[in-house]
Amino acid sequence: MGRNPQRCLVQIITLRLSVKRCSSATVESTRAQKITVPGPIIMTIIKTHRLTLKHLGHGDMARLVELIGVAEVALNLAGVPHPYTLSDAEDWLARVKESPFNLSIFLDDELIGGVGLSDRANGTYELGYWLGVDYWGRGFATEAAAGLLDFVALQTRPLSVVATVFKDNVASDKVLRKLGFTPTGTGELFSLSRQAQVATFNYSYTA
Repeated sequence: MGRNPQRCLVQIITLRLSVKRCSSATVESTRAQKITVPGPIIMTIIKTHRLTLKHLGHGDMARLVELIGVAEVALNLAGVPHPYTLSDAEDWLARVKESPFNLSIFLDDELIGGVGLSDRANGTYELGYWLGVDYWGRGFATEAAAGLLDFVALQTRPLSVVATVFKDNVASDKVLRKLGFTPTGTGELFSLSRQAQVATFNYSYTA
């Protein structure tokens, strides 16, 4: 007798987001569609006004290297080396492929960045995000992060999140403030791309 195939749950969540205030976007309506397909992995797809957030696939590796390999991007990310190679991308994918809240950002089916919530094992998540240089200054980071935070908040209450940005990354600092994060102090973080300790601003968020 044949064995029953493993099944995975694909959640397609459509969020209509309102960003009328300088805080996390609010969910005005939510539509969820559940589809079962062969495979062991739980996959989440989040659709915001302009973006789709979903897990990265092996077919996206070259595009990931192209985007994150740009020095201006890598220098803003603590855990990303520079130069950034295909091997680095594959190592990263292996680490996060089963993480439900580490997603990539797509615009019109094209990879443009990433956003994720990493579980710190103490009931707190850490938010991270990045965008390719060509997509800076258009509100995509705020929209993507708001969508992910609102999605996770539907399942986890209270939701406690922390975030850290380099002090010289002014744009990323503005994103956190728009999302409603509260400053909690300063610190230092080692940057792989800069090969040095870098001064940081620290933030927290509760929903």
